[in-house]
Amino acid sequence: MITAAITGLIMSAVLRSSRFGQRLYLVGTNPRAARLSGIPVTQVYLKSYVLAALLSGFAGVLLFGFAGSANLSVGDPYTLLSIAAAVIGGTALTGGRGTVLGSYLGAIVFTVLSNLLIVLGMTTAVRQVVSGIVLIAILAVTARERDPWN
Repeated sequence: MITAAITGLIMSAVLRSSRFGQRLYLVGTNPRAARLSGIPVTQVYLKSYVLAALLSGFAGVLLFGFAGSANLSVGDPYTLLSIAAAVIGGTALTGGRGTVLGSYLGAIVFTVLSNLLIVLGMTTAVRQVVSGIVLIAILAVTARERDPWN
């Protein structure tokens, strides 16, 4: 919990206050316009993939410590959860919109939903189906939002 809070604070500061964070939002919004305005889009992509790889490796080490064993499929249940948490938190799958705090709040909402389904005695398969339905419903609602720049 403390590690997640510290990582979240650092990433929030990077995205809000650094040149890289601003460029990342701009490239995510419109790569062509970012390139035309002088932003090195390829470098931004490369740096974001490197940062994602480092954070994924860090998460893998933490998951290994939690699970106590190394297995390639130990993180599989978290794939849908992480995407759903980001989408519920307001992150656009097309890029250019979203915050770290929103993703954290989405994770909290999704954790509460998962815990509620566990308390109701739902099986893992039913929980995944309900999670998928919630994710699709939220994507359907947010896909209808019109972009003010187009």
